[in-house]
Amino acid sequence: MAKASLSKLSLYLAVSAGAYFVGEAIAKHGLSANQAVKLVCDQFKPRGPIIGTWVMEHAMRYPDHDRLTYIYHGGFRQQVGYDLLEYEFIVDRKTGEIIEVTQIENDAAD
Repeated sequence: MAKASLSKLSLYLAVSAGAYFVGEAIAKHGLSANQAVKLVCDQFKPRGPIIGTWVMEHAMRYPDHDRLTYIYHGGFRQQVGYDLLEYEFIVDRKTGEIIEVTQIENDAAD
């Protein structure tokens, strides 16, 4: 019994240390493009399934008041009820802040 508890504790400590180092890497280098997509999609998933995503792989400069910010620009489609909605987003690479999410109007004829 004590051996099983020790193994669980060791596993917990290893996972915690791994999460700490991943968090440190993000703090130093910022988010990856895929992490930015996941961050946005996790916020929208409760509304309905995400059908597809895209993101520019390289961060772009984005003027943000008095400072220069590097952002990821991407988008996704989401099924909400019977509607398929499209969105574009901008995420701050360094902080992970979702700066903007815009719904794209569907101009298709009914």
